Amino acid sequence: MGKGGVKEGELRGVPPGSPRISRGARWGAGLLVLVSLILSTPRATGQERFVAPNPPQLKAASAVAIEVSTGRILYALNPDTPRPPASLTKILTALVVRERLSLDQEVEVPPEARGVDGSRLGLEPGQRFKVRELLHALLLSSANDAAVTLAVAAAGDEAAFVDLMNREAARLGAVESRFSNPHGLPAAGHVSTARDLAILARALLADPFLAEVVAKPSYQIQFPGEPQPRTIRNINDLVGPANPDVVGVKTGYTAEAGKCIVAASRKGGVTVLAVLMNDPALYRDARALLDYGQEAFTAGVDLGTLGPAPSPPENPAAQLTPEGLRKGGVREGVGGGAGQAEPDLGRPVPLRVRAGRALRDWWLALTGAVLLALGLVGWGRRKRARRKNPLGTLRGDGRLRRVLRRWHAARAAEPRAWDALRRISGRG
Repeated sequence: MGKGGVKEGELRGVPPGSPRISRGARWGAGLLVLVSLILSTPRATGQERFVAPNPPQLKAASAVAIEVSTGRILYALNPDTPRPPASLTKILTALVVRERLSLDQEVEVPPEARGVDGSRLGLEPGQRFKVRELLHALLLSSANDAAVTLAVAAAGDEAAFVDLMNREAARLGAVESRFSNPHGLPAAGHVSTARDLAILARALLADPFLAEVVAKPSYQIQFPGEPQPRTIRNINDLVGPANPDVVGVKTGYTAEAGKCIVAASRKGGVTVLAVLMNDPALYRDARALLDYGQEAFTAGVDLGTLGPAPSPPENPAAQLTPEGLRKGGVREGVGGGAGQAEPDLGRPVPLRVRAGRALRDWWLALTGAVLLALGLVGWGRRKRARRKNPLGTLRGDGRLRRVLRRWHAARAAEPRAWDALRRISGRG
């Protein structure tokens, strides 16, 4: 006897003579519970593939956000609408200069540089500067006289340089853009798009020197005949200690273009590039779009791609040779701006999500096969048991017990009928 008067081998609360549960049945029940838990988990639908953040509500007329290394588009608002790019033009100017001139080459300021309007460094004709100094002035303080000086040094005159700009833009894949000068001042037909500017800025960030320049808050230039160098400051207010993740790139403004910016944020090895054109809330929206881009990339948002990342130049005067910065699958108006559709989150699924679904489907198939096998084995055993003893296999059933009690009562009245039943059941 065990504890509480229960005989050894019996289960507490289970009447003696009740059928025992086999080990195979217990395994089958456990697997059945596991499958039930898996199947009870809500499955993602086409609109629930990602847990994506809500897109920011921007005041920009056009905007794009991409992840630089993959070219994945994370946000798009009127990405292909041509607009004046203002000084964002100087991104392409810097790219062409890097193809044509070496960084330590000295160039002379031409007479044309003196009369240029807008932001100026105060260069005088005949002064000589290194290309690296003028590139800093071009990209940090947005000096239009530095743009003209570099253009003339690289191509002989502005018109020839502009031709090089348009050829380079087309080669990189910025096919909706047309440039008329190297600085971005208003001119007939001088337009670009948010997508094209993202392509050009991505190529700039692929150049280690230019990427280093646009991330600096300031730089010192030694002017001829001056004892102390002048300090030029980055007019991009996002670059600085208040935003340690921001690594560039360029701002621009004209009355026609409005406030424009190309901004880049690097966090945990992920670099997000944001382009905003004609945005009265420029820095607020740029910061919001950069933050959204980081979260959207982690969540797997994918609205298309710009193509493979461009390669940096092999030497200071080498030509950039990126292949295939192609237009991605972004539809006009996709984004979170006022009056625009939100990003389509039902686009290509990230590899980690596809792998998880494949593993889930494989596990369900395996579990189903195991349950089917256990069911077939149990059915075969029961069938064989019924052949040997049709009544014995069902002895644990309460209704059969009542039937047997009636048969026992009838046995006294009809002994020969009961003996016939015993012979049929194999007990005779």
